[in-house]
Amino acid sequence: IHYAPQWYRTPMIQSTALGIVFFWVFAAYTTIQFYAASTYGPVLAANSVGAVYLTFTISCLFAPSITNKLGCRPVMLIGILGYAALVMSSLVYFLYGDEIGG
Repeated sequence: IHYAPQWYRTPMIQSTALGIVFFWVFAAYTTIQFYAASTYGPVLAANSVGAVYLTFTISCLFAPSITNKLGCRPVMLIGILGYAALVMSSLVYFLYGDEIGG
């Protein structure tokens, strides 16, 4: 970051960049959540979404201490990787579900 131009380090630009990243992460997650019932069937879709929200609930207990230890950037990356794992597993199931027992 030391080599970044001064305008790039302003709070407005950083907030805008973070907002754009979160917009696309949640857009991908919401799309998967909406299409889960038609792709997985109602029971597996409900279980999948339920598991995600259960993970959110449990991780909220430990997130503050992990954030204090690792810092905000690594923890946000770890959180986004959780969404990416859900999107990728949904894509694999959609493409190869019949071959893997779906």
